[in-house]
Amino acid sequence: MNGFINPYTFIPVNKGRKQDYADYFKKPLLSGKICCTLTTRTQIAVCDKIREQDFDFFKVDGKAVIMGSSLRGTIRSIYEALTDSCLSSTNAEDEDYFSSRLNKAAPGLIENTENGYVLYQAKRFKDENNTQLRNYKTGDIVGFSEYSKKGRNGTILYFNLKENASRKGYVHKVDRFHSIIKGKPIENKDSIFEKKGTAIPLTEKSIHLLEVNIFDVDKNQLRYATKDKKIAENYYAQFKKMKAGQALLPVWYYEENGNYYFAPSQMSRAVFFRQPVDFLKDKNLNPCNTAESVCEACALFGIVRQGENNSGSFAKASRIRFSDAICEDKNCFDKKIKILSGSPRLSSFEFYLNSIDEQYHADSPNVKIAGRKYYWHHNDKTIKSSANNGSENMIYQVELVKPKSVFRFEVYFDRIPETALKKLLFAITLGENTADSPHCHKVGHGKPIGLGSAKIIADSVKVRTFSDGLYLEDDYIWNPEELRKVFANQKNVDNVLKVTDFNAVNGKDIQYPTTNPDGGEIFKWFSENRNGLRSIGKPMEYYCKLPSLKDTDQHLPFNPKSGGNSQSFSYGNGNSFGMGNFRTKPPKKKK
Repeated sequence: MNGFINPYTFIPVNKGRKQDYADYFKKPLLSGKICCTLTTRTQIAVCDKIREQDFDFFKVDGKAVIMGSSLRGTIRSIYEALTDSCLSSTNAEDEDYFSSRLNKAAPGLIENTENGYVLYQAKRFKDENNTQLRNYKTGDIVGFSEYSKKGRNGTILYFNLKENASRKGYVHKVDRFHSIIKGKPIENKDSIFEKKGTAIPLTEKSIHLLEVNIFDVDKNQLRYATKDKKIAENYYAQFKKMKAGQALLPVWYYEENGNYYFAPSQMSRAVFFRQPVDFLKDKNLNPCNTAESVCEACALFGIVRQGENNSGSFAKASRIRFSDAICEDKNCFDKKIKILSGSPRLSSFEFYLNSIDEQYHADSPNVKIAGRKYYWHHNDKTIKSSANNGSENMIYQVELVKPKSVFRFEVYFDRIPETALKKLLFAITLGENTADSPHCHKVGHGKPIGLGSAKIIADSVKVRTFSDGLYLEDDYIWNPEELRKVFANQKNVDNVLKVTDFNAVNGKDIQYPTTNPDGGEIFKWFSENRNGLRSIGKPMEYYCKLPSLKDTDQHLPFNPKSGGNSQSFSYGNGNSFGMGNFRTKPPKKKK
């Protein structure tokens, strides 16, 4: 295998289309139901929890069931991509952030004053033998005297503690670890930060992003990880004292374009000001929250959202309803397997963001989101297990349903225009209403490892009317080949058909990035794909970027620095936003 194919790709996004809710439902309107058959192409997993990290397939009376809510989400995501609708599943409360390592060379001290948060520049003095600050915590005030020695890159400032000294500094504790530089072990040093200069006003957001960098509110645990847990715990305690106006907090920082990036340590992660929802707002793709500006998918599928500027809830009922899909064959079940769970790594900028530049992060100019995330189908793979690597708390066991299992369900529509019905039928059938069509959906769990591929066909479409007290139900005549013509942007249709093509890529080559074909740690591939933090404040440089959807070859090399063994690899983000950026060799290392 000459490289691997990442499990997911992105459909490029266009400017979002929104209008007044009432404009979507002008007469004549249709009501009725679509009777559907879903046939699994691969094993699928729809989980019903029975105990911690152990899931049966969801069942009713012993029969396998795919919940209507799961089908609804699957069809809605396709409908959104086809109609340039909002990304409704995105966090609309601005709680998602981009972050990445950033070289922050300046020491500083933050204080909360009567006039708001301020930053003081600081002078750093190292503890030469790492012995003087053992009994101190970050933020403690100590007296000291200074001395210096010549180092590899210039003069290094050190301190001696001196109880009655007039000079005072603030302790900054660090984790104990060693780096090997030119064959010699170098130990990370505790420090004292001495306040210098005048106060620089800071924004509330810069302080909030520092807290995000330190502590995960959702998980109620520290993000700032140190081998000695007390160092991180004491640092967060000092942060809270600083917020309360009771102390100063030592930080490392970098400033660019008026934005201050803070972290507890110099080479650690920074949290960026631009968040995923900000990129969506630029494209008018943020989740809808007013009746005057609703996308096509929200109008049809319904919406419940907090109003703009916390002005109360905003809701519109769905015009469609999905029943559960039921398999009558009680022998459809396959054995259980162990799979690895995980969350999106938004720090993987070479995958999630596009730029014409070789070095970039979320706040850089010329940066755009990669698009809507979809998983490739694995066309020749029977899944056994994906849990060879990963911590125990990320592994769970799921029961599967076999390929070629048949489920049946209905979709009810209520007072929608005929164009919306045609678009819905395309989103369900993907334009080909035959059981052997290669265009399939992804349903349930385990999509990255090849689970969930299924073909849906519409067996019948009925339109109901009430006339003179009588209920009438008539067949709706439609031609699958004509459905795609109702979409304003035909490129959207082409993109959806590519990601839903069961044979678009070779399933044997699909895996998450590792440095060898037999698997391994994902972080190692990303580490080797990045050309270090060689300049103060500069973003990382990437040897390889995720191929764009339009690229013929979707492979990436196992060795990102060398470019692998194949000359056909694509080193760029294609032309998703009209920005060709193909690299034929890795970037030159800076001297």
